Amino acid sequence: MELGKWLKHAYAISIVVLLHINASLSLGHHHANVTRCVKRERDALLAIQRDLVDDYNRLSSWGSGSEAQKEDCCRWDGVYCDNQTGHVLRLDLGVDDPWWKDGESTFSGLQGTISPQLIQLHQLTYLNLSCNYFNMSQIPAFIGSLTNLRYLDLSQGGFGGQIPSHALGNLTHLTYLDLSYNDFNGSQIPAFIGSLTNLRYLDLSQGGFGGQIPSHALGNLTHLTYLDLSYNNFHGSQIPAFIGSLTSLRYLDLSWASFGGQIPSHALGNLTHLQYLNLRNEELHYFSEFPLLVENLSWLPHLSSL
Repeated sequence: MELGKWLKHAYAISIVVLLHINASLSLGHHHANVTRCVKRERDALLAIQRDLVDDYNRLSSWGSGSEAQKEDCCRWDGVYCDNQTGHVLRLDLGVDDPWWKDGESTFSGLQGTISPQLIQLHQLTYLNLSCNYFNMSQIPAFIGSLTNLRYLDLSQGGFGGQIPSHALGNLTHLTYLDLSYNDFNGSQIPAFIGSLTNLRYLDLSQGGFGGQIPSHALGNLTHLTYLDLSYNNFHGSQIPAFIGSLTSLRYLDLSWASFGGQIPSHALGNLTHLQYLNLRNEELHYFSEFPLLVENLSWLPHLSSL
């Protein structure tokens, strides 16, 4: 695995570990003498299952098995509950490799629609719907009701259109947001992302974004350690100067994003914690000045600029 991909996975894993380390004693599948799942949440999960196309029976444990297993959603695959209250805290329906199943090249992810009953999982802190296909529909606005979310992964989810501001703008506790590999029709990066000031990890790569990047969309995210804007089309605009205010960044990928012009010196020179910087295939006029722009990045382990 190349260094950039390795670092991406390393940062993602570290944030997930930090996210759950305090909850590790209460999070888990059902065990003996532990409160079972809440009936309202079990019914919501069954409604979610009914609206999904599950050709490979990934949700076969939901509502099946012994009577105890049918009743207790905390035993179902991808569902993790608080061992004291029985509330669902984590829903993991992501697929590691949706194009490979049992030795054959085929799509094994979930399809269909996301039921509005998802909002019955009031205590949800972790939601992973990655590598499924939701028919190029918009990200459902009702996800914005899950205000306890810390982790949201919608990457490679087959989402499209505009992102409703009320779909994600209320999720102010998020530390991890991945919207990569969707098709948002060349729309601007939504300004409401600037309100998610607890974000540590933000991946918008290959999201179909375009136009200018509003400074108030990302400039407020001063806790970010990971930012990937690669494979978008920002129409030859400059690398935004506000990136220089994201001084906690350790990973920055701006490759194949159609940036152009001069690099503002204060856009990169302040990022003294960077461990990875990728500017590959950008039409940037920096070759004479670039050494000065990165003189403060003297220990940068990985720079990819060509």
